[in-house]
Amino acid sequence: MSPSPRSSAIPLAVVTLAAFALCGCTAHADQTTTTMRWSSGLETRTLQVRGSVEFAEDDRDVKSISPGGSLLIEDGNWLRADRSYFVRADSSGSLLRTYKVAGREQAMDAAARAWVACAMLTLIRDTGRDAGPRVERFLRKGGPAAVLREVGEIRNDGSKKVYLRELVGRARLGEDELRDVMRTARNIGSDGDKTELLIDVWSSYSRPNLREAWFTTLSGVGSDGDKRRALEYTIRNDSDAGTLASAASMAGNIGSDGDKTAIFGDRHQRPGPGGPAALVPIGAKHRLRW
Repeated sequence: MSPSPRSSAIPLAVVTLAAFALCGCTAHADQTTTTMRWSSGLETRTLQVRGSVEFAEDDRDVKSISPGGSLLIEDGNWLRADRSYFVRADSSGSLLRTYKVAGREQAMDAAARAWVACAMLTLIRDTGRDAGPRVERFLRKGGPAAVLREVGEIRNDGSKKVYLRELVGRARLGEDELRDVMRTARNIGSDGDKTELLIDVWSSYSRPNLREAWFTTLSGVGSDGDKRRALEYTIRNDSDAGTLASAASMAGNIGSDGDKTAIFGDRHQRPGPGGPAALVPIGAKHRLRW
């Protein structure tokens, strides 16, 4: 079912590219409130969640909210809300739902349900909420490829990172599937999120047949500091000669002398066959010395 004409006035791709802001996370009486706002020109969408929310299995609505919690979705502009959906849980956890158009309460017709479903899916995808259970569900229904297709629909880099990490951690992936994960990870625009993912999944890629995919993804990290962080991690945790050689080769392309020196410092020496192994700087280049 497609969204109504009004909801299509804020296409998610345009909104996400224009702006994505985590406006605030506050806690009140054991109820955490998270507010997000997307904007495109004068159009805005606001999502606010208070307390613990469980979504329906089909991701189209709310299944339960902790007592006293709530969920609010608003479409409109900076001055007024043209359409809103508010779900509140009373003290017993029973849900009270209110749908408004131009400030007036309306019945939930097919167009309203389609609009709510679209907004719910945006919330679920871009916040990473329930990522683990959702990954399990996609794995049951369509395997790793289904998870990667879902990641392709997510536009928030932090959420992409969470889904890919959950996929590697929860599924028994073959080598080709692990390479597919790295290909998908290259679409993460944030150097920080990409680096954190690479560090989190390194143990699954520290094999001769998979190291290249991991290092190729790392080569797309533009930040010298983030690249250094990933290389330091691999050197500390893997003394394999192939890993050290790959790390040395990539470190030679780091522009910052400070980051380069930190990687090749004595504190990163690792034992190897026949004696200690050290990554030794030679001018602007580096080699592996046993």
